[in-house]
Amino acid sequence: MKNMIEMSVDTMVRVLSDMVIRADEKGMSMSMVHAFFFWGAPGVGKSDGVRQAAAAIAERTGKETRVTDLRLSYFTPQDLQGIPAADREKKFTVFLMPRVLEMDPSPRVINILFLDELNSAVPAVQKCAYQITLDRCVGTHRLPDNCVVLAAGNRTTDHGIAYVVPRPLGNRMCHFQIRADYDSWARWAKEAGVSEYVRGYLAFARHRLLSEPEDPEEYAYPSPRSWQMVSDALLTLGGAPASHHEIIAGYIGIPAAVEFEAWCRSFRLPTPEQIAAGHVTRCPDDHDGLHSLTGALRDYVLKRRDRLPQGSLENIARYVADRFPPDFASAFFSSLTLDRDLGVKLMACPSFRSWLTRHGTGLS
Repeated sequence: MKNMIEMSVDTMVRVLSDMVIRADEKGMSMSMVHAFFFWGAPGVGKSDGVRQAAAAIAERTGKETRVTDLRLSYFTPQDLQGIPAADREKKFTVFLMPRVLEMDPSPRVINILFLDELNSAVPAVQKCAYQITLDRCVGTHRLPDNCVVLAAGNRTTDHGIAYVVPRPLGNRMCHFQIRADYDSWARWAKEAGVSEYVRGYLAFARHRLLSEPEDPEEYAYPSPRSWQMVSDALLTLGGAPASHHEIIAGYIGIPAAVEFEAWCRSFRLPTPEQIAAGHVTRCPDDHDGLHSLTGALRDYVLKRRDRLPQGSLENIARYVADRFPPDFASAFFSSLTLDRDLGVKLMACPSFRSWLTRHGTGLS
């Protein structure tokens, strides 16, 4: 997405809730909180972020916060305008407001009108959002002053039903792109009671939180939403994840399911953080466990290449050099030395230099 701020769901919740709460504290009309549009991949957490923000607003203001989820793709322009009927004197035509837009205007309530999947509506219906987002009207009906308007949608590159948002409509809103962020997800997952298997695995394979497929006909793939579905299935069925391969693969696809189940067979592996701190000595003795741990350590170091303390890198190098089989150690060290700066830092680690002396310089 061009010229657009990217943020995690945590940041989305903070930015949105702070804006609404400040307006409420100052006694301002919510019309001062102009419409927000949250873009992002399917399942990344846009809709959950709106609900989390609503809960934060309710907690901090003490007001009831009601979310009205209006899917414009289900409506025609005539549906939104309302059914025409004669007025009481039968002189003029009036339009009966759709029931879904009935909102409590009282000061004890904050309303959120959430236009989810806005850009999946056909252009003729999107035109209705011109009036909603800027003038806060639907036909002849005005939204109450305590109503905030939000919208969300997938990108046109996500292979979903998504139309290009007309520029005049886009210019009526404040735009953010929501990205999958492990730290943000992990905080939410712990509070939400997500399966320990899922949380543990993703602490290793953070890149698997969202793995968007290139094939538009690949429907089962890892996303924050599909991992929650896997968690719900495991909590419902019980037992070892490997015994539910069909269900897991149905949510996140076969490759991710195989990798996840392999990790679960070596459940309680040390985390990269524990290894970097020098707190653990145990190491998996099976191929699957070693493969998972190698990938997790590599991702951990590469993500922190500019800020990982030398002491932490030495702890990791010592762990790998002392406990990994030579082929796994070689693969791990090779992946780091591809980065020139990391290679220099690695050469400053006594454990790595000692490993090189024992095994030669033939890194894979």
